[in-house]
Amino acid sequence: MAGTETYTLNMGPQHPSTHGVLRVQLELDGENILSAKPIMGYLHRGIEKLLESRTYIQGVPYTDRLDYVSSMNNNLGYCRAVEELAQIEVPERAEYIRVIVAELNRIASHLVFIGSLAIDLGASTGMLYTFRDREEILDLFNLVCGARMTFHYIRVGGVNRDVQPEFIEKIYKYPFLMFVTLIFNDAQIKFKFSQLSIKIEVEHGAKKIEQFLQFSTFIDCEF
Repeated sequence: MAGTETYTLNMGPQHPSTHGVLRVQLELDGENILSAKPIMGYLHRGIEKLLESRTYIQGVPYTDRLDYVSSMNNNLGYCRAVEELAQIEVPERAEYIRVIVAELNRIASHLVFIGSLAIDLGASTGMLYTFRDREEILDLFNLVCGARMTFHYIRVGGVNRDVQPEFIEKIYKYPFLMFVTLIFNDAQIKFKFSQLSIKIEVEHGAKKIEQFLQFSTFIDCEF
């Protein structure tokens, strides 16, 4: 009886529209996947080389493009590094503003992830819910700095400008709106999303616990 051999297939690197450039090295036996090795690190834009001919201040806008759904946090990390090197003291009010906008951007970034995961699993409605809530945060950013994606708001030594009174009023309302949204919608969404996740992973994914560990797969059964 003739024997069979496995072969290696490179899937990717994929385009950035697939939520991040990723190469997956597959070991195949015919059409059956025996192993999958994810390989990261294909989104290199040469920013380090560009900054060799820029000042530290000119480098801030480049950090907006490192992760365009989390620009505030990229600005903050870069500016804190420059401030530590140059021993620059940031005013206390600016520190508070930085934390507020960074946390808002973190929430917005997670909402993109959750919505993208839902639509990848076939639950297109999940994307609508998460992007609806994300729009509230982008409206706040548009108010404070006039941008919705690449903000360039956090600067070396503080922030570009102080926040408006309207921004502060809306900040107080936003957590309450999010809480109400979660109370009335999230329980049902999580239940259906968990069921969908289990159905897809069990019926079309790995069959044994060893395969789940090999593919770095998880199932959320808390519903």
